[in-house]
Amino acid sequence: MERQADEQRDLQTEVSDHYPKGESLIIGRVAATKQQGNNSREFYFWIEPKTQINPLDLIVVKEGTRKVYAQVLDITSYTDAESFLEIFASTDFGNVGLTGSVDRVAFNVAKAQVLGTSDNVRMPVQFNSPVYLADESAIRELLKVGELEDKYRLPVGYIEQSNGVKVPVYMDVRWLTGPDGAHLNVSGKTRLATKTSYVLFLISAILQTQNDTAVIIFNVKGSDLLQIHEPNRLLASGGNSAMNEDDRRCLRELKEAWECMGLKAKPFDRDKTFYFLPAKKNEPNKINSDLRNLPVNIDEITKQPDNYFVYCYTLQDVRNRLRLLLSSQNPNETQQQFIDALDNNQNSYAWTRNTFEDLCTSLQRHIDDDTTYLNAQSSTIRVVKRFIENVTDYRTTGVFDHRRSTFASGRHKLPSKYIEESLEAGQTLVIDIARINEYEQQWVFGDVLMAVERLMVGGGRPGLRKVVIFVDELNKFAPAGVTSPLIYDIIDITARGGSLGVILFGAEQFASRIHPQVYGNCANKAFGLTDATETGTEPYRVFPREIKDRLSELQRGELIINFDFFGQPLRIKFPPPACRKQEDAG
Repeated sequence: MERQADEQRDLQTEVSDHYPKGESLIIGRVAATKQQGNNSREFYFWIEPKTQINPLDLIVVKEGTRKVYAQVLDITSYTDAESFLEIFASTDFGNVGLTGSVDRVAFNVAKAQVLGTSDNVRMPVQFNSPVYLADESAIRELLKVGELEDKYRLPVGYIEQSNGVKVPVYMDVRWLTGPDGAHLNVSGKTRLATKTSYVLFLISAILQTQNDTAVIIFNVKGSDLLQIHEPNRLLASGGNSAMNEDDRRCLRELKEAWECMGLKAKPFDRDKTFYFLPAKKNEPNKINSDLRNLPVNIDEITKQPDNYFVYCYTLQDVRNRLRLLLSSQNPNETQQQFIDALDNNQNSYAWTRNTFEDLCTSLQRHIDDDTTYLNAQSSTIRVVKRFIENVTDYRTTGVFDHRRSTFASGRHKLPSKYIEESLEAGQTLVIDIARINEYEQQWVFGDVLMAVERLMVGGGRPGLRKVVIFVDELNKFAPAGVTSPLIYDIIDITARGGSLGVILFGAEQFASRIHPQVYGNCANKAFGLTDATETGTEPYRVFPREIKDRLSELQRGELIINFDFFGQPLRIKFPPPACRKQEDAG
């Protein structure tokens, strides 16, 4: 990129000789023909022969005092040849040693998408108007940076032009975390350091600029996010004289990228970051987590630092939520009625017994005696008992304890209880669900979601106005074409969470596999590298063809964002996370 920027500056120096000193560099002029006119959304311009630009560069057209801001969608090269046969014949019928016996008129034409105007009038740009590569001031005018109040200004990345100009991109945080707009969805190919890395950057930006927000992060891959309070490899070795030149350059670029947006390249605050790890089955003091990126490579919770906890659910912890707990068993209507009766009747076994084992033992008596209970026949009781045993005993990895009601260790703590009792602004909770079963993941996610909702509906806590919840692989929890109690809860949160201060940040590989109501309720969407097969689906229908083409060309650290605040898609870059991830574990 630096080499390309240097070449571009050299070319621009040559081109600038054609224009009076002090006048901005024109890279082309607006073009229109009888067959191809310009409209209020798009226009064409020819490019000065010595100028090199890229698709998605930002440009500005000046018409007197009026400015039209746009981005380049595509670039096409034309000649005056009528056909390829004519060109072939002009090279002595295929002599590759000849450059052509006929001089051709050759030029480049770019297609541009209008992003905004200085006068808010959407008249088409006029023929022969000069086109300029947008400089920093023009980009800031387009993004209306000057209109943002400092307390609501949130950096979401930066724009880098072909000539190397870098401009931070700011938005009003109220369009991301409510109440004006809410929620974020990030999609794109997996394992390209884009989706999770961007969300971690954005969360760090929120925590550095806002003092009323707490964050909850679900770790769904290995031990990727289990030490985010530690610096990444480059920052950790920043003072080491043994660093090689490539690492020094990467470290310098990382710091510069963070600092250009007014942020510090630093990990999450150690004193405000807490981790919740699932228990092992029948060993509640041991953790069922990938140990590679943990502070201590031992599975005993007491060996980990004191900001790490282990979680395990007992019967008392699931009361009033048996419907969600057993939804993975797909009960029929009769079975669901009995489950609801157990849950809602405070005199039922679900409320008067201490453990799941005690509950099942009490139900077994009705099965053995062939008697009814809560208007349910013994056959229904038998099936529901089997559901409870499947979920809490036979299939559990340790998230549920079938035989215990309490735990002696003070290191046992449910994330949902911590949220309701202790969550404060500025804190980050990391909940590990990577190695547990899918139905257990759905339970933990749903339990946390409802705990946050209960807290915020009740008015939150002094100083805490917003809670951001980030989960990768959102398609597991809100898939398209499926209904469940959890999906209804997620739809409800995305529909009214902005006003409550409950904000969902979701990520997945394919946006088309997310429940359409959940996806549609997200005011902010970001897209990483995406296959052409995916860009042909419904979520991408709003993009012009050229933007869809660009999605298959994005590099690491690049996204196309479509935020309601900006109104049009923009290509941005963002720095690598400053916190430690699994690849830093070595």
